Amino acid sequence: MGFFNCNCRIGCTVSGLIVSLIAGIVTLVLNITGTITVLPLFLWIGFGIAVGLLIITFGVAAFTDEERKERGCICRALSSLQFGALGAILSALVLLAVDFGGISIIGAILYGVFFFFFVLLITSVICLARCYASCNE
Repeated sequence: MGFFNCNCRIGCTVSGLIVSLIAGIVTLVLNITGTITVLPLFLWIGFGIAVGLLIITFGVAAFTDEERKERGCICRALSSLQFGALGAILSALVLLAVDFGGISIIGAILYGVFFFFFVLLITSVICLARCYASCNE
């Protein structure tokens, strides 16, 4: 598929998924042990960033020329960005709607899921910028 680029190295979106998975697991573990807490302000900020980037994604998809679409990295980066944005929006809404007290395992899992999607969103923006600058080759 499109997991590897020409030099048989892992592509940008796959490395972003791996980094996001590691960040989500670390957040989950730190939240279960009570080392960190996630404030609702961070959830609102993450929600706003995800909504803003989702709107920008639709603009980028509409105004991308055919030459960039043929390279293939645009489609992978945009789909990864949309997946991260929608996941971050939905998980932030769940976390904001339901109050998880203190050290709850379900709350920690949901915080880990939110952080996974948020980091995926950020790494997808980086992949999209690299693709537009032709740094993926």
